[in-house]
Amino acid sequence: GVESCVFRCKKLEDALSSNFSPSVIDNVNFSSKGFNTDIHASAEYRAHIIKVMAKKAVSSC
Repeated sequence: GVESCVFRCKKLEDALSSNFSPSVIDNVNFSSKGFNTDIHASAEYRAHIIKVMAKKAVSSC
């Protein structure tokens, strides 16, 4: 996972509460600081995947 336990991304929640659209996710910047890095994925990749998965979820609604 991105962190060692489940977490909520307040920046993303705030952005989507104003405009529930996949395009708004592009304007949210994530810092990879504190994200897990291991043999499977870097922290930067995990930060990128948050956007990818959030867009996919919002698009399917």
